[in-house]
Amino acid sequence: MKKYIWTFMALLVAAVPASGQTIFVRGGLNMTTLGGADVVDASSRTGTNLGAAVVFPMGGASLDLGLAWSTRGAKMTEGTTELDFALGYLEVPVLFRFGPASSGSAAFHVAVGPTLGFNMGCTMSATGVEIDCGSGSQFDLNIAGMDFGLTGGAGVDVQAGSMVVGIDALYTFGMKTIDGDTQGTGGIEDIKNRGFTLSVGLGFPMK
Repeated sequence: MKKYIWTFMALLVAAVPASGQTIFVRGGLNMTTLGGADVVDASSRTGTNLGAAVVFPMGGASLDLGLAWSTRGAKMTEGTTELDFALGYLEVPVLFRFGPASSGSAAFHVAVGPTLGFNMGCTMSATGVEIDCGSGSQFDLNIAGMDFGLTGGAGVDVQAGSMVVGIDALYTFGMKTIDGDTQGTGGIEDIKNRGFTLSVGLGFPMK
């Protein structure tokens, strides 16, 4: 499956213009939680989102192809104890951006598209104690290796001299359960990622 995904992305990049791209370096915050029929007492947690992207012009639209380190998860309550459940992902958002013609130095847009996530780790912490719940660990929770969600939101790019400052607010709605325990006797649980991302980026237009 991963091979087909990377092949699709390579073909997508090859189909867009070879000039006029803008390379962005981005950083921001995730406000995430978990949703689904099997989620109980989950509240939001704050994580990081750090990465880079290339925005390719496509006529009246553009393609925003990114790569980011993203922490997701949720806070949950067990009795009187609050548990911080954190998941680390290497994410690949493929967003199509649409917007009106720029007004002065500012260009507004809406964005929508899929986001792929590759799980890179899992931790649980409470009362100052943190344990590793990632693949191969003693407390392995069998988190699915790949995640898939739909992302949408809006943003603005502001020209700042020869560079561009971009601000984006996005929401990702997980479409695939994070439960990867296919051998469990109780069946796969319905637990999906949900979350907002607010990021600021610095863009470098390529001539």
